[in-house]
Amino acid sequence: MNNKKLIEAFCNALEIEESIVVDELKYQSIEQWDSISSNEFIYPMQTLLFVIRDDWNYRFGSTYLFLPLQVVIPRAIYPKKPKGLGSELVMRSTSGGQGYAYTPTTEAFLNFGYIGPFIVFFFFGIILSRLVKSVSKNQKFLSYILFYSLIFDFMRGEFSSFLYQLLVMGFIIQIIQLLQSKIDTNEITS
Repeated sequence: MNNKKLIEAFCNALEIEESIVVDELKYQSIEQWDSISSNEFIYPMQTLLFVIRDDWNYRFGSTYLFLPLQVVIPRAIYPKKPKGLGSELVMRSTSGGQGYAYTPTTEAFLNFGYIGPFIVFFFFGIILSRLVKSVSKNQKFLSYILFYSLIFDFMRGEFSSFLYQLLVMGFIIQIIQLLQSKIDTNEITS
């Protein structure tokens, strides 16, 4: 993306002069920016702007293929395990300190460029609709409610952490269903 267009969009949105937008933009240097810079609705845009602005190298799907396999291995076993995308973003953009929720839009862009979010959310929509149909058809409403609650977390994190949570939640659901079937079996036999 052209840097001039990015700055122009920034200036139009905040109603500020282009001359005060500099590479060394500091906290509390532009009042309009600081008034919106710390809330849940802005962080997703900030993470995406950091990745676009800092010209990160594309990952070509590696964060979807390799990070999920590594997230389940404890750091005590795998000390050189790569940090998550959120940690990498914080180190590259702020040299540590405040954490950012790494969004699926930013991760998709990081992997595949401007077309990435369209591709990722297209497949996410297909998977989500199949999951909803499957859960509804089997009338496993507990599963439906628990998986639905993960959607909000999906929008706040990278794919590998979401997949880890999904696996843990699936495991918990299986245990609950196993216990429920044992309880039902005991009630029938007694």
